Amino acid sequence: MTYHPFRPTLVSFCLLLALIAFPGCYDDDDAYVPEPTCEGPNGQGCTGESTCDNGSCACLDPSNQIAPEFCVQNQYRNTFVTYDQILGCSDTSLIAFLDDPFAIEWQDNEASRGLSTYGYNRDPNIYLPGGTGATLIRPAGTNTGADSIYITEIFGPEGIYCSRESWTCINSFKGAFVGRDTIRGVFRLIGCNDRNSGEPFPEAFLQETPMTFVRVN
Repeated sequence: MTYHPFRPTLVSFCLLLALIAFPGCYDDDDAYVPEPTCEGPNGQGCTGESTCDNGSCACLDPSNQIAPEFCVQNQYRNTFVTYDQILGCSDTSLIAFLDDPFAIEWQDNEASRGLSTYGYNRDPNIYLPGGTGATLIRPAGTNTGADSIYITEIFGPEGIYCSRESWTCINSFKGAFVGRDTIRGVFRLIGCNDRNSGEPFPEAFLQETPMTFVRVN
């Protein structure tokens, strides 16, 4: 039998170094570097009241941060946020009332009033400015103020809609003000359509789920 002496190759040398935790064979070019979401001092790629900071969008005022890279847009006042995550239909949604609900003066025969709203979610490009997205119910025995409210523009990952299989519904909310800074009620789906598919209605869509909004400005 002929004896062949061991001659280390580059591959075996790297394997040996890896076993002793020596970093000499690691190529820095292989390191994962996440893609920046924005660039430049002007915050190209950022929306709302945010700017670019080391490749990520950051709120100009840190106190306005709702979630990472998600800022309150303070050009709209009377803004309320819900952090409730429901059925994949709602996930950190904001709604701004363009008129202060508590500054409304009710007419003698007026029982309800539509409110123009500005709604948006984690993607500030998904919004509906100025739509009549809420209906305020007149409080009993008074000519001013706010009480019960219906909101038909709850913005989730699919905008104001929620879909499952062939069914598509509209996100909505019914509740009441608790003081000036909180609205408590339930999330529910309305205006559902199955596009004539004949598929059964999703049971999860029948539920009414507690939801709370709190004022942010």
